[in-house]
Amino acid sequence: MKKVVTNEQTRNIFAFFMFGILLKLPTEITATATADILAGSSIATGAATVTKGIANALCIITLPWFLQKLSFSTKVALIIGLYVAGFITIATADSAIVRLIGLCIAEIGRGESTMTVFSTTAFYSDPSISAVAAGTGVGTVLGTLYYTGK
Repeated sequence: MKKVVTNEQTRNIFAFFMFGILLKLPTEITATATADILAGSSIATGAATVTKGIANALCIITLPWFLQKLSFSTKVALIIGLYVAGFITIATADSAIVRLIGLCIAEIGRGESTMTVFSTTAFYSDPSISAVAAGTGVGTVLGTLYYTGK
């Protein structure tokens, strides 16, 4: 028996694919830019990786209890706000320590966006999770190419 894919399912799969790209793109841009973020300081580039890892782990451990009480639109606004604040801090700060703080802020936004997108897939068809996974792969390539080619 052949399954028929409707326009709505196609739209949802495309949307989750785009969500996957948007999940991974900022992370890859900051990972590729680590040397530039820490330029002019004696801080090792590994510090950025550790900083991002700690921020992400704390986010995943603590945020689920708070996020479940928020509406979807509030979560999206918070994600956008965290990304914008993080990237503005990274781009405008004179101190490498402050840029690392900006990296943490952006990483908290990524952790929240990951939890929000993956929890939303439970309400859609099975291919939605595969679409997110495929999108993260494409986002990895696009983020690296974007920063490298700028």
